[in-house]
Amino acid sequence: MTGIKLCGFQTVEDVRMATGFPIESIGFVMVPGRRRTVSLDHLPEMLSAVPAGIKKVAVLKDASLADAVTWQTRYSFDVLQLHGTEPPAYCETLKKMVGVSLCKVFDASARPVSEAGLPEYAPWIDRILLDSAQGGSGKSFDWTGIPQWQEAAKAYGLPVWVAGGLHPDNVGSLIRRYGPDGVDVSSGIETDGRKDGLLINRFVERVMASGDEEERGGGTEGVLEIR
Repeated sequence: MTGIKLCGFQTVEDVRMATGFPIESIGFVMVPGRRRTVSLDHLPEMLSAVPAGIKKVAVLKDASLADAVTWQTRYSFDVLQLHGTEPPAYCETLKKMVGVSLCKVFDASARPVSEAGLPEYAPWIDRILLDSAQGGSGKSFDWTGIPQWQEAAKAYGLPVWVAGGLHPDNVGSLIRRYGPDGVDVSSGIETDGRKDGLLINRFVERVMASGDEEERGGGTEGVLEIR
């Protein structure tokens, strides 16, 4: 089944609402100055609202090692998602210091994929997330390059997740065409900048239905009624 990560949460009410859906993980933006940056004063309450079985993900971008280690020690995230230019040596050091699962975000437009330095990252990361060059912008990218990443990642046993401009009306097509291991969404489940339970419901339904179709070897658009 395709994994689902919902990201960019800022209130405990939204966390409780979102974790009522069958998702794999929920993300909290720890990058200073972003619209969805979580308040550290409210973060403990939000994390405590995440039930067992749903992974808590910290979204970082070029954070210092000291900050990354401090946040991980203080808040016990299940995954650290690295959205910046963190080199392989950074990933190695962070992995050795905190031992937590690492998700490295790559610019999906990189051609050829070999230039992304995957062999150097592979020993220290646990997941690849493909995003647009402006990661976190809510913009999509050319999906036709996904199979190249999947083939390269297969050699290292790394799952490939996809982000960037996903929403209920396009995520089904992505899954049926390319079968990513998981999908990551933030702005695509918002209305006027707030998390929208109806959009989350539609997104999750489309992911689950499309995954079932993929296992059966195909299907048609719109198999679920939009709620």
